[in-house]
Amino acid sequence: MIGEFQHSEKSTITNKLTMIGEVLSGRAQGRINNSDITIFDSSGIAV
Repeated sequence: MIGEFQHSEKSTITNKLTMIGEVLSGRAQGRINNSDITIFDSSGIAV
């Protein structure tokens, strides 16, 4: 885990994080309802 989310490993939210690659490959489910939140951390890469 890189970027700002590297600090989440020490917190209680780590089990709620899903990498975008896992969602795109079908290994993990993305948002399932309107109350879910998506955060994208590009880790310094220009998008």
